Amino acid sequence: FNTTKGSFFKNTKVTGSPKFSVAVANDIIQIPDFPLTIDGQIFQISALFNLSESNTFVFNLQNPNTDFQSVKRLLNDSLFSTLKDFEIQKPFESTIKISGKFAYGNSPDIEADFSTTDNEITISDKFRFEKAAFTGNLTTDVYTTDSLKAAKKSPKDIKIFFNSLNAELEDVNVSILNSYFQSTPE
Repeated sequence: FNTTKGSFFKNTKVTGSPKFSVAVANDIIQIPDFPLTIDGQIFQISALFNLSESNTFVFNLQNPNTDFQSVKRLLNDSLFSTLKDFEIQKPFESTIKISGKFAYGNSPDIEADFSTTDNEITISDKFRFEKAAFTGNLTTDVYTTDSLKAAKKSPKDIKIFFNSLNAELEDVNVSILNSYFQSTPE
């Protein structure tokens, strides 16, 4: 993946036994669901490579027991630095879509849905949220129009949206609905 803007899966052991389906007439390679082990975590993954004029790829990954610390190490340096102060102690459920083009300078789009119950979140070693339950999503597609995206897209773009986040912070019950963090302005 685009190493000039920071690589994904850097120094990572990846193993699996995919089956391939090739549609030569359409220039499409399809990989149906199979278990892929990434640094000890097992993801169900499928992929599609369209090698025609669109020259695109799509990876879909699912993991009901995602380890946040391990996943952070798989991200490029820009995304890792944005998330470095966040720790999620217990595994959570995640569904991830990575899509993009095989083109110079292309940064893939990442869409991820996540959820957990009875977890613990630490932010900057200062705030410790216990009995945390949350649902939300993460995206690197933060712009509202294609023209803004074309002009401003950066590998540092990230938006984390929480549909709900409930937890205890010391003696305070915290309930957050429909809120987000965005690393770059629109």
